[in-house]
Amino acid sequence: MAGSLPCGAALACGATAPPFYVVERQAPTGEVTPLNTPLVVGLREDATQPPVESFNPSLTLTDARSKVSLELKSLGGLPTLAWVPVTPLDPETTYEAHFNPGYEGVPDTTWAFTTGTDSTPTLSLEGKLAVTFEPGTDTISECASGANFGCGACTSRGVVKVTKARVKIPHASGGFPRRIGTLWLTDDLPYDFSPASKTGPQPYQGHNVSVAQYADLDDPAVSDVLITVPDEEVAYKPCFAFAASDARGDQATIEPLCLEQPRLPTSEAGSAGNGSDTGASGGPVTDPHGGSADGLQMPSSRTSEGCSFGADPANGSPWLATLGLLALLRRRAWPPASFSAARRP
Repeated sequence: MAGSLPCGAALACGATAPPFYVVERQAPTGEVTPLNTPLVVGLREDATQPPVESFNPSLTLTDARSKVSLELKSLGGLPTLAWVPVTPLDPETTYEAHFNPGYEGVPDTTWAFTTGTDSTPTLSLEGKLAVTFEPGTDTISECASGANFGCGACTSRGVVKVTKARVKIPHASGGFPRRIGTLWLTDDLPYDFSPASKTGPQPYQGHNVSVAQYADLDDPAVSDVLITVPDEEVAYKPCFAFAASDARGDQATIEPLCLEQPRLPTSEAGSAGNGSDTGASGGPVTDPHGGSADGLQMPSSRTSEGCSFGADPANGSPWLATLGLLALLRRRAWPPASFSAARRP
């Protein structure tokens, strides 16, 4: 059974039709492929070709000997597409993958691989969150109306001093590249990574503060995440929640961390005293700029609906297009586990 992408292609800024994509890489290949492998197709835009009316890629996976097709689940996303077999592959079996971009007259990209006898361990996280605070700066941008999805003009209006939280994140093991970590900073209650349900309890969506930052967990040098702590009109307790996902769409979470003392608004922090904090140990969370209000403007999650940004297509990922970029939202607006959802407001 062919696995088609229901989301189609994201439009390039200012374009009236999707760009023309060509296959840059495909996986897996070779022998001793894990039985639970995802199938990945990396694409790149071909500027020499005109935009197309539609982009409807699909992938078919068959047993090379029996020619029986396997059912696939599409994970969506651009520029790297991924599919997962609904049932584990048979051991020591050769499979043929056929990818078609849906363009008239363009042939399939075909490749083969052979499975081994083992499966890759499921994605897991080891360790706990730990938080310290430090001074930092953010660039303030003014964006034209309709600048969502990275489209529209954004103009830099200078740099302001902010408070940053440096969050030590757990170590990821198992799973398939690319493994992406998602850190959420919310007010008073941790971010709920539970998927929405038609019949069961719905994830909490009442946050006034919702800040997300992403990390490449395949990079062994990445051990912490730096995230801006928004200033609000009323004090709130910063809560940090972390989840990881991989190429199969598998997700792992750890226990969230909520600080015992509230994050003070800038005006109150300026008169709080010595301007130091004890991070996650439960002491007062005050202004690390030394308590001076001069030049200190904390970005507020209530006024941060200006620009959205996308990842470099050459280095993107199907599950998180905004890797390494900061997203400030007043309300929880998407589940961060999928690329297609993460690009919608």
